Amino acid sequence: RDRSVSRGLGDVYKRQVDYLRVRDAPGLGGTEVAHYSSGETVTLDNWYKIADGYVWGRYTGYSGATRYIAVGKATGKPEADDYLVKVG
Repeated sequence: RDRSVSRGLGDVYKRQVDYLRVRDAPGLGGTEVAHYSSGETVTLDNWYKIADGYVWGRYTGYSGATRYIAVGKATGKPEADDYLVKVG
């Protein structure tokens, strides 16, 4: 189910994990199209989806294609071990 973000997405996020997959669809079934390393940042738009037990954020890549990235496990609230944390 898609809906407006209540987790604070729509801002700049910093990656906290060594390898974070970027997919062409929200969910584990999406094809990996890129990956990012720890410490890199991404600006997610104001959207999210819960799929396969994870919260998926969305952004537009340099190519103009829509990309999806797991923010963290779908626990209903931000967690210390989320894959992305809000900067600022």
